[in-house]
Amino acid sequence: LAARGRALHAELQLTHRVLDNLWPAKTTSTTDLARITGFFRVQRIGLRTDVDYEISQNQSRVLERSVIFAGKGKGDYNAQGEPVGKGKGDYTLVYLPTTDVVPTHHVKLNLRVAWQASRGRDKKQRTGLLAWIRSNVSLDQVISVKEETTYDPAWKVYLMVPSALQRNESTLFGLSSIRQDWSFLDGYKNVSLTVRYQREDEEENRFEGVREERFFGQHVVRLSRSLSSLLTGTAEVSRDKKQRGGGGLTQGVGSTYDVTAWGVLGGVGLRFSAGSSADVDVKLTGQEDAASGSKQTLLTLRPRLVWRITRMLSVFSTYDLTRVWDESENGVKPLFFAREGNAHRWSVTPSVRVSKYITVVAAYQGRNETTFAGDRVTEHEMRLETRAYF
Repeated sequence: LAARGRALHAELQLTHRVLDNLWPAKTTSTTDLARITGFFRVQRIGLRTDVDYEISQNQSRVLERSVIFAGKGKGDYNAQGEPVGKGKGDYTLVYLPTTDVVPTHHVKLNLRVAWQASRGRDKKQRTGLLAWIRSNVSLDQVISVKEETTYDPAWKVYLMVPSALQRNESTLFGLSSIRQDWSFLDGYKNVSLTVRYQREDEEENRFEGVREERFFGQHVVRLSRSLSSLLTGTAEVSRDKKQRGGGGLTQGVGSTYDVTAWGVLGGVGLRFSAGSSADVDVKLTGQEDAASGSKQTLLTLRPRLVWRITRMLSVFSTYDLTRVWDESENGVKPLFFAREGNAHRWSVTPSVRVSKYITVVAAYQGRNETTFAGDRVTEHEMRLETRAYF
């Protein structure tokens, strides 16, 4: 079903599926799915809303988690199956479905609201605070909700009543997130001021004996200004909050934490002709874990280069040098905390456009750092891709 208008577009999909399983035993399962997608637009005030809402009833298989040894510095987890950071562990996780099934209700919502006032439409020159806001302020906001639960009544789940979401006794998996990007100086030439707010709440109860809760919050203020036709300066202040807790988690290995991090960044960028550019950022970060008392200071140097050699050939390269200092003697640090000392990461990605529709990309990346287990590793990875655009 579909409905259309100048400012409104909506589509509704309804699905009922019956599945007969003949082996190893004869069983019948049903799945019901309803999905609404569309947008709402008010061009006069510059507002657009996009929505994707989906609900379903089905049966979810209980998962069995296995910890598999992947090699020194080639995994993201430790021997207990706790995450330690990408490439900082020796183990990986494999999830296998079991024969046990649980009737569940699912709801998923993605809602995007974008507002940017239409400028230049008014013939009269307007002044005042409202006119300044219309000329300089814009918003891009995304709200997402995912919930897989056994909670009843189901209508509360489908209407996303807060009391029915992310409950230890009924939720298998739940994720709620919001991201707001505000821009405040759109009407000023050669200057940009942006503010970001982001929050994610996650509930993970799909594994027996584990009730895991995660939280991530971020505030960022970023100011960019063109100093000349070639040179751009950037300043940024940020605050991050990371929390992980719950029942059944391994204690004493840094798997539970409550970390607050503050960061200050300064950078300059140089723009060349033909789309080439060079940038370098310097960032100072201080992070502290309220659960263990661990503190760290990080200083990061991050140069980047985009070199368009010809119309058909370009190269993108990055290099990260991070120096880490431990500010406390506490031996138990959060799993994602870096090891004290220097860490190096680099990448080079040349791209060749063979024809109008085909591009060949070679991606090389490497790292030299101390892993979670305390070993110093140097790794190189090369990947070749062919992409076709139609």
